[in-house]
Amino acid sequence: MAVRNLRPLDTLGLFWFKRTATPSRALTLGPALFSQPARYSSSRFLGLSVWPTGWRRCWVGTSWPLFEVVARAGPRAGPAVWEIKELYLNHTNEQAVPRVLEAVSARAASASAVRIVIRVQDDDDTVKAIRRAAYVPVYQEHVYRRAGRSGPLCSRPTPPKEMIGLRRRRDSDLHGLFRLYSVATPLPVRSNWAMTAREWTDTLEPTPPGSEDWVVEQQGELRAWIRIGRVRSATWILVVASPKCEAERLRAVEGLLANSGDGDVVSLVPHYDVTTVTMFENLGFQRERSFQLLSRTLPIRSAQPARVVATAGP
Repeated sequence: MAVRNLRPLDTLGLFWFKRTATPSRALTLGPALFSQPARYSSSRFLGLSVWPTGWRRCWVGTSWPLFEVVARAGPRAGPAVWEIKELYLNHTNEQAVPRVLEAVSARAASASAVRIVIRVQDDDDTVKAIRRAAYVPVYQEHVYRRAGRSGPLCSRPTPPKEMIGLRRRRDSDLHGLFRLYSVATPLPVRSNWAMTAREWTDTLEPTPPGSEDWVVEQQGELRAWIRIGRVRSATWILVVASPKCEAERLRAVEGLLANSGDGDVVSLVPHYDVTTVTMFENLGFQRERSFQLLSRTLPIRSAQPARVVATAGP
């Protein structure tokens, strides 16, 4: 099997692949929240094949004239971290996956990325093939959902935002948010996910248009970060908080969701964030499904050492 970038002349292969392509094994934010993996579209990949930036970020594993794997990847939120955005297989042909992922990793490394990540269903058999391409599991994510028909989020009045230190995020909050991430995330996770502020910002999930960022600040320290927005007909919320601010986190979430309407509320929660899981369960959220986040650390090309003049003799 040959692995290469997509080409404008791949029309026949792309259309034939549609007959046997599975739904995408890789999931970005929207498909993960609603358990609706992307469906293969030959016309969309044909469009990508004639767009220079598009075909350079699409790969096919082919045993001519048939395609075994079609993949698309690119930067997540910045150039330091890439993500496998779509991964389609010919039925369940997983043997070709490692070779395709190797080609993607090589392209990401040449673009100066330090890490490449992928999200898959927790029970997906493709995980074994992905791990053969040097990806390691980083953590699990659980989808928590609260149906809109469940009634009011809380019965007590919501305190004013100023009382709990809730305010909109500012550009100057970056370093405080990175410190918050470092406190809230165990070291084994950070070592395979993001160890520097640059890696962390580039790892953040792209958010839907219109999303808002809020922080809880007390005594000059950021205690929680909450990102909230609309995805399709539901409200999506992300919570990153210090383990020591359970009460402030609860009041902030209640306050922001008080005006979210009658639709469902959904969130992706890392398995290690036990306090946030407990908060959502106490608010009537139900766990629906789980995903695995896997990452591969890429080799970094070091600059050629500068020549140093040394003095001869004593």
